[in-house]
Amino acid sequence: MKTTGHWGRAHCMCASVPLLCAAVATGSVAPIVLLPGFPTCGIDFMVPEGATLPPSIPPQCQPPRGSWTSLWPPDPSPVGVQVYCWLQYMGIALNSTSPTGFSPLIPGLLTRVRDFGGFGDMEHLNKTTLPAFENAGYVVGGTLFGAPYDWRLPLSGQPEFIERLQSLVENVSAANGGRKVALVAVSFAPPYALGFLHHMSQQWKDQYISSFVAESPGWSGFLGPILAYITGYLEDGNNATSFATQVTRSLAREVATVPWTFPRHGTDSNTSWTGTEIIFSTEKRNYTAQDYDSLVSDLGGSDTQRAMATAMMADADLFKFSPPGVDTFVACGSGFPTPTKALYQTGFGVDDDWQIKEITMGDGDGVMPSRSCHRGSLWTDNHTYVERIFKGMYHATCTHPNASNSSAPNSQCFRDILQFLNGNSSSVIDIPTL
Repeated sequence: MKTTGHWGRAHCMCASVPLLCAAVATGSVAPIVLLPGFPTCGIDFMVPEGATLPPSIPPQCQPPRGSWTSLWPPDPSPVGVQVYCWLQYMGIALNSTSPTGFSPLIPGLLTRVRDFGGFGDMEHLNKTTLPAFENAGYVVGGTLFGAPYDWRLPLSGQPEFIERLQSLVENVSAANGGRKVALVAVSFAPPYALGFLHHMSQQWKDQYISSFVAESPGWSGFLGPILAYITGYLEDGNNATSFATQVTRSLAREVATVPWTFPRHGTDSNTSWTGTEIIFSTEKRNYTAQDYDSLVSDLGGSDTQRAMATAMMADADLFKFSPPGVDTFVACGSGFPTPTKALYQTGFGVDDDWQIKEITMGDGDGVMPSRSCHRGSLWTDNHTYVERIFKGMYHATCTHPNASNSSAPNSQCFRDILQFLNGNSSSVIDIPTL
């Protein structure tokens, strides 16, 4: 069943949904595996014993061999050469000889995601999202689990993550008496959850997955990554020559998932960027969602960087965008000015200043434009699809309900997610957008 209407409003959390909370308390609720946004996905790296680092890594920022060292989140106050080294440790390269198609920019470097299955490394979630679920009766390690990922790579470059997530879902289901598991993915994470569901057979999904919740998804990309790629755009207004923007620009060009999240070309301007729609302009030319190869060349990018951008646009999970094969709830915010187009002062030559002259705003959640969130409405299969737009809800705050204001859009969104997760999809009715 495909539903394009909106959820009926719940009135408060557990006090007004006693049956729901009783279900949670008695263990009859579907357990959750939560895929967080990329800022809370901790990544470590290690230089193996006996490994030789390239000359570009000076001795003062070489970690002890054979020991895991934190890579992400970054040191909040790095100095000098440490930033340069960190960018190299973070870098990802295409590698046709690797089984995954990717490899670290520094050969032989090992990486891992911290605390898979738990939330110990997710300080932000521990202060916001987890209390909300716990107040609704969920128990970390019992009915609520975390699945961080290496956000530098698309899912196609992380077969180990797919295997670990499959195992986690199966073990969580078994520990909860065979109940199906819900996948809840936030902000940067919905494409990873979607890709995982693409990799699983329908038989497996029917047995183990109850539903999929995508909060603030960027199905069709957004402008932020491409502005970061070009000039290191930061919302705080730093110009293209500042140290912060230079670091951001360098990182954006060294990880695979930045071009993976560029605005995507399509035929419907309600769900994508059409071939005639200008995304950004210079005094020399206009660029659309079909001009990324030209963009990388104009930026002075290497053949490898052009290949990376091309490969990421063609990555099947977001290019083909097949349905997930499970009941799905998509929560989107709206009512915030969101970047949709940029105009640069000059071109991208050596003597140009690369400054952003003007950014055109459209509707969205302040980060994701509305059209990107709406792309899921194109799915056609026999599973329930619910898309709810919450006016006044900022990006990725649905699972951060406002404890002091139960009528706030994000509080209403969180209640609707709880209803959906617990089998109340039949209560969907058509009401005006909040």
